[in-house]
Amino acid sequence: MDSKDLPPPHGTIECFGEFEGPEVLLLVGHGGDCATFHIAESYLRHLGPRWKALQGVRAHRLSRGLFRGLLSGVFGGSYGGVFRNPFTGLRGFDKNPRILNLKGDYPDAIRILLQIVTMEFTKLPEKLDFPELVRLAEVAARWDCHAMLAKFIEGWAAPYRDRIFLPGYEQWLYIAHEFGYEDEYLELSRRLAICCSIDSQDRLVTPDGSVLEQRGIFPLDTLFQIHEGRRQILHSIIKALYDLWAIVANGSSCQLADETNSYDYRSCAGVNLIEFTEYLRGKGLFPMIKTVEPIRYSPFELARYVDTELLSHTVDLDSEGSSSPRPTPPHIDCHVGFQLGPVMQNILDNARWPVEISIVDRIRSNTCEYRLDPAFDDPYADVDGTPVLPRELV
Repeated sequence: MDSKDLPPPHGTIECFGEFEGPEVLLLVGHGGDCATFHIAESYLRHLGPRWKALQGVRAHRLSRGLFRGLLSGVFGGSYGGVFRNPFTGLRGFDKNPRILNLKGDYPDAIRILLQIVTMEFTKLPEKLDFPELVRLAEVAARWDCHAMLAKFIEGWAAPYRDRIFLPGYEQWLYIAHEFGYEDEYLELSRRLAICCSIDSQDRLVTPDGSVLEQRGIFPLDTLFQIHEGRRQILHSIIKALYDLWAIVANGSSCQLADETNSYDYRSCAGVNLIEFTEYLRGKGLFPMIKTVEPIRYSPFELARYVDTELLSHTVDLDSEGSSSPRPTPPHIDCHVGFQLGPVMQNILDNARWPVEISIVDRIRSNTCEYRLDPAFDDPYADVDGTPVLPRELV
């Protein structure tokens, strides 16, 4: 392994736990956000099988010269012979440790994992900001370490639980997916399917104008399923519109006049048909479309427009701002807008979760027993509930 393959060392080497047996240097992050961690290899085995595989595939023994160069870059000096560890109580680097290059990971998140696996609980942060929580979820997904974080995630996530449905917190999907918040994942997915429009590139756009893109911040296939859920809701809305149009076109939309009074009956249905058709044409929905793909509106926008705008479609404003009535059905209660409102609301209220069973199973597999069991509400307790004294460096 050449030194050019390594991310540049940054700051000091942070040490974790006790050193027995082979040692490892983790070079984490890249650019301005990177750190170097020193830990015994035995601890990493407790982080799960993916870490074991990492040590077998990506671990490298550096030459003594390259290792000296790494240390010089970290501490800004040169060392001859055996490097003397500046950390009191730790043995010197008399053997070249393995070097694991984790330039695609986040130092803060990996630091938390190492503090937990070495039981240095007092060093854990009391709170995380929302982006840090998302990055921790990403690391949990990459390294399959959900169980290790389960006892702590509840406290870190608590300040953001009431913001799940607020604009800017769509990445709660990642947190919910990786830490087993099934109900939150399902409801947030459903709301996004209802409220998201799409742009010219067929990307989901939230009501505040944010574009949702994969880029590693959403669980795999999540956005595709929300996209599909949105399409199905739109299909239900369009079908309801055209079913009602067919009823109006057949002259059977009047609910009050006796059919024997043909003038009232036909007049009511006729005005309804003219206004309904004109309204649909203005929305690009008439002549009847055969697919919902051209619709950029969110299902919520389309349902709201149909419910409220169609009712106000019977009033015009002149240049001075005063209202003048337009032709309306003789029976205002027969107005198609009144009939559509409950139908649209029912479609939105009963929209299905845009989530496949395989995703639900995955979320449930990420729900760890310690997070759900109230007996383990103390994150600084061992698995039997008794306090744990952290292993501090002496």
